[in-house]
Amino acid sequence: MDKKVIKSLMVIGLLIFIISFFITSFTTKESDKAEETISTNTKKISLIDELKRQGNIQISNENLKYITVEDEFLDNFKYYLRKAEKLDKNVDFKCKFKGRAKDIEFFTDFNYLKISQNKRSEYYKFPSNDKKNIEKLFDKEIYTAFDAVKNYENWNTVVVEYSGKKKEISDLKKFNEQINKKRKISQYQATKIADEAEENFYITVKTDNYEFYIQTIGRNAIGVYYKDYKSYYEIDRDFYNYLCDICFVAKKKNKEKSEYDWVENIQVKDIVNNIEETFEKEQKDDILNSLFNDDIKEVKFDKYEVKRYILRLNGKGNSEEIVIYENYVKKGGKYYKIKNADLIIDSFLNVP
Repeated sequence: MDKKVIKSLMVIGLLIFIISFFITSFTTKESDKAEETISTNTKKISLIDELKRQGNIQISNENLKYITVEDEFLDNFKYYLRKAEKLDKNVDFKCKFKGRAKDIEFFTDFNYLKISQNKRSEYYKFPSNDKKNIEKLFDKEIYTAFDAVKNYENWNTVVVEYSGKKKEISDLKKFNEQINKKRKISQYQATKIADEAEENFYITVKTDNYEFYIQTIGRNAIGVYYKDYKSYYEIDRDFYNYLCDICFVAKKKNKEKSEYDWVENIQVKDIVNNIEETFEKEQKDDILNSLFNDDIKEVKFDKYEVKRYILRLNGKGNSEEIVIYENYVKKGGKYYKIKNADLIIDSFLNVP
């Protein structure tokens, strides 16, 4: 091969090598810069900013675990987070509350705040004049948040009071299942929602270490109270109806004269067990209120059911007979649908 050709090829090869070297070097530097930029940006995102981004937080203390907070709490908590000052060194403190959200958690004694994510931790200090307000914020939330109301596994006793009468709830799970939230509301909104119920239900819930109270506000709202803290929620009417059923209260909107004011006593005959018993005064009223209220409707009796009880209403020279089936009531030749009508009467006959 001609020497000139060989020399030309060598020059071209050298040029290609030099160009390739510079391109590779430039690309590597740019890649290193990009990684450095990403790393720098990651370091710039503080853990407190990560915590502020969270939309679902659960908090815990010595009495309650992982209570999901309401939106109002989040707004107030983030306000105090913006005022917290980052510390250059770690501090030791006795944690009173802890919280978690996704892959981040925090601990606080209301003076200091520790935020952790993976193996990274940062420490902050709240302004001293904010300590009491932050403590109140957490105490109110963990005991009056709706999630705390649903935490029935911690409960020991639940007592419902209505018109001076008290009833202890035995099936706490069923009681709890009736409380279904629509939204959190203000005290003013709660009063606007309230129907003209004759009287509200007052409920005392006791646990090993604390107690709180629930009050119905009309048929569609409840107030939750712990010490000086209170929260209000709009709920389904199922809870009010359930309380009426277990306390034998008529589901009426307004006070009105009953068509059974003339009744002085009720003779109940258990057809199956051949038992007879007479009820007067409050027990008589409770039976009538449990069976006959605004919610019952006339229906066609188009299926077979066993007759369970015969009720004879007596008073002021009058008498009326009512037949109780499993889920129906017959009075005045008409049939009315009442779920578990036989169990309502049975509950009176089996009271010790």
